[in-house]
Amino acid sequence: MTARSTARIGAALALACLIGATGCSAAAPATSGSGTASAARNISEEDAMFESEALVIASDEAGLLFVDTETETPYTPGDLAQARIVGTDGEEISASDLARGNLVRVVGNGIMLESYPAQYPGISEVEVLKTGSAADADPYNELVARVRPTKDPAEPPYAALSYRTDDAVVTVALTLVSSTWQDGEDATGERPAPAVALAPDALADARIPHALEATVELDTPATAVRAVRWNESDLARAAEAAGGYTALEENQPNEEVAVSTADGAASLTIEPGWRYALTVEFADGEVTYAFTVVDPGAAA
Repeated sequence: MTARSTARIGAALALACLIGATGCSAAAPATSGSGTASAARNISEEDAMFESEALVIASDEAGLLFVDTETETPYTPGDLAQARIVGTDGEEISASDLARGNLVRVVGNGIMLESYPAQYPGISEVEVLKTGSAADADPYNELVARVRPTKDPAEPPYAALSYRTDDAVVTVALTLVSSTWQDGEDATGERPAPAVALAPDALADARIPHALEATVELDTPATAVRAVRWNESDLARAAEAAGGYTALEENQPNEEVAVSTADGAASLTIEPGWRYALTVEFADGEVTYAFTVVDPGAAA
């Protein structure tokens, strides 16, 4: 499993400092409090627990990248679809209106994913304090290049599953099962084995005690997403009878899973005891990812 546990802002930023950010200080940048705009939206106390100030240093097809103005630590905001975003005039705007060079006030629950750059999915409000200009972010060009290296065009998109438990927000990198990916010249295929032919311990796993909603995060926008699932107990019995998982064909009994898509990402309900395969279509090809869902109580 490649899950990233969560921590409060101070711990997450300290970790980011340790693994490569420059100019970091040990102090947490966020301070308790919720602004008047937060109160007007009736944002919960938890969701408006921390405030910080950041500079938008990237706003492109790869998404937004902020840098905390106190610690110089970069982080990516999560899905801002549910956040209130206001411009310098106090009018509401969308995340796509945020631009490189904007100085912003960030309000959220203070929970960041411990990765580099850090990820902050709990943002409830973003306020543009100063429009600035793209040149204001130029001092961070080297930082942007370091945390967003140029991707090999032949490499299929990265996919991760993100979900919230009672204790944490967890992100799991999904297992790439197969792909047909156009790298600019030739279509390339990888790992043609079906999702059922992999043993459970070879798959990314989500550990949840009950069914819940999860989001599939992709570093390239998807044009379509299809999902199916297999009961892991049924697969185990079939594998035993066939002489191993590698002998299983993809025509094992399965169920289609409803998937919602928006802004190039997807969401679905996941449940313990099931194996999921996501076939994702992109402008340059098709990729199948897989993961299994485990009840941590039953697995203990």
